[in-house]
Amino acid sequence: MHLRHLASLCLFLLLGLPPLSAANVPLTLTASADQDVLLARRLQYFKGLENSPKFAVDSAKVTLTFTNTGDEPLTLNTYTLTDDRLQLAMSGPDGGSVVQQQYRARNMRVPPNETDYPVLPPGGHWTMTMPLSFPDGQVGGFHYLLRQTGSYHLRFLYTFAPNKAELASEDPRIHASFQGAVASNMLTLTLVEAGEPVHGVQMALEARPSPDPLSRGITFIGYTRNVSDQPIIIHSWDLLEDGLQLTDKDGKVIDCSSPAKGVREVTPSERFTTLAPGETHAFPLQGEYYPSLDNQNRQTGQFSVKVSTGTYRSWRLQDSMLHASAVLDMPDAPVEQMTGAPGALWVGKATSPAILIPLNPTAYRQAKLRQENTHFALQLNYTGPQNELYLSMHFNEKISASLLHFLAQSGVLRDAMPPGRLSTPPERLTGYSMVFAGSPDNGPQVVYWSHFLGWNLDMYRQLQALQAQLPKDEQEGMGILLTRLKDLHDQWEAEDALRQPAVTLDTPAGTLGDAANTIIAALHLPAVKLMIDTFTAATPTR
Repeated sequence: MHLRHLASLCLFLLLGLPPLSAANVPLTLTASADQDVLLARRLQYFKGLENSPKFAVDSAKVTLTFTNTGDEPLTLNTYTLTDDRLQLAMSGPDGGSVVQQQYRARNMRVPPNETDYPVLPPGGHWTMTMPLSFPDGQVGGFHYLLRQTGSYHLRFLYTFAPNKAELASEDPRIHASFQGAVASNMLTLTLVEAGEPVHGVQMALEARPSPDPLSRGITFIGYTRNVSDQPIIIHSWDLLEDGLQLTDKDGKVIDCSSPAKGVREVTPSERFTTLAPGETHAFPLQGEYYPSLDNQNRQTGQFSVKVSTGTYRSWRLQDSMLHASAVLDMPDAPVEQMTGAPGALWVGKATSPAILIPLNPTAYRQAKLRQENTHFALQLNYTGPQNELYLSMHFNEKISASLLHFLAQSGVLRDAMPPGRLSTPPERLTGYSMVFAGSPDNGPQVVYWSHFLGWNLDMYRQLQALQAQLPKDEQEGMGILLTRLKDLHDQWEAEDALRQPAVTLDTPAGTLGDAANTIIAALHLPAVKLMIDTFTAATPTR
């Protein structure tokens, strides 16, 4: 039997076997990881499907090192190592905790070169230049999903037995390469859900938005608790500088801008904190959110946090929810040594459960429009042809409470964009824009936000709803405008009638043609698309 096939059949036995000894094979394989605890964030939109991811998992970097334990030099074939030479044997907490998914290998491969055939002298070693990423990396034609918290045991198997093409090759490096199989040591990684203790440390996070809607400030309070029975020393400066982590709704970490060098130095007392058993350490972070919209009118913005050295860390958000976690990450012990302090220096990575904060600018904009020292005006601006017919309107009286409530409930305040944020220049758009402008005391008028209503039936209906909120004298002007749009309104309404929702008829199959003809005649359509519902034998039409 082909050696590679034999290795594949026996792979499941690797978890119960010791590494192949130097007495049998002059080669050893050592696996190590940069962390032994993997943090898992439960996905908000997990649907419970059999092979769907349940967690977003922080990956570990696995390093593989080959060592020549023989007395002669050894050539190692590392060409297409992760695709063809390596396989992974893994067990999890239960039978359904690991989902193995096959991936398609690259069809185009770069020809091998000298670096793909390292020569190991006796006692020499070779380490993969790029560590493997687990569990999101690819090994032996597969990548993996971890679906349960708990311990996972991994062993890597390296095999090389020349296939027919390699046996026929004239490349001497192939024939001189080590042939055989070698298994690595057992590597144990523990998957811990965010919020669970890690090496005796547990994290939590709370947010306190400012009660003043004009303030964009959000104060975060992170908590680190010692849940062990021994004192623990934590590198607390990480909490102040890097302790806040933002993710999107799928659990993917959002990169932040790197702050410049702080305006002051860190003191030794700030760098370390000793936690007694049961003690909790709190660290505050002050943040500000600046809302805006992207070119597709989706809620976005920038979030910034001021850190203790006086600089800022900023994140560009692409969602209307802020997903935040408190993080303590110490993969390696710091160079500084503490003397005279009881307890062990904590090393690891602990994360709190994510908290969700809605980032809707409506309340902030409502409060700004209520400011007494500023006179706001609502403008209705038309762009497009026939400007003399479709006039622009300016409501220069201060916005009333009822009108403000209407603008908030309709979503106009939420979706309005700052000046310059339109994806298409206004002169190229046909339709109406609702513009919010303000005149501070003794100052010029400034445009704050603009919302493009469009040029369709929805725009007409929004203008009708706006008319009901205006003072009586302004309602008359809006009435004139709506009258001028009457012909277009009738046209839009007729077009909208053609886009009716599906009509479903439960009818015997023998009368299907008659039913279709009846529907076509009723809708005055030249043709209609029929779809047969196989579950109920109903006939939906569009």
